[in-house]
Amino acid sequence: MKHYIIDTNILIEDFNAIENLLDNETNRVSIPATVLLELDGLKNDKKIGYIARKAINEIKTCYDKGKITILDQNSNWIDNYNKTSDGKVLCDILNSDLSSEYDNIFLTNDNIFSILAKQTINTKNIKVEQYNSKTEYISDPKRFTGLLNSPVDNKIGAANF
Repeated sequence: MKHYIIDTNILIEDFNAIENLLDNETNRVSIPATVLLELDGLKNDKKIGYIARKAINEIKTCYDKGKITILDQNSNWIDNYNKTSDGKVLCDILNSDLSSEYDNIFLTNDNIFSILAKQTINTKNIKVEQYNSKTEYISDPKRFTGLLNSPVDNKIGAANF
């Protein structure tokens, strides 16, 4: 049995590296929190953003299934993260006095932020979940092509505005 600690470049080279290294869960895989922050910074890069987002999705899936661990023993990543908007949001949550009579749930659809929030605010009994809207987002191109399902007869046709 082996324990792999993955650097950012491994995930950029092969966003499926986690599953490959787990080898049917006979091995352990950990990812340093700093790697998550590096991937978060790369997700909008024109050249490798797609790969970074695929790696982020793989990390989130494996993390939620308990297949990997996040290494966050070094407080330097927290100090750097606190300079970002997401970090400030986490600080606001950590420093707030939330009522224990409610189930406190933090909603985010940012995969990296979700993982880091789970690592950080779990001490305050706050759940971290994704928000799934019941209303489908309709992009401008889709809206103006007329390729929408008609709510009346459920057939493809012109949009009713």
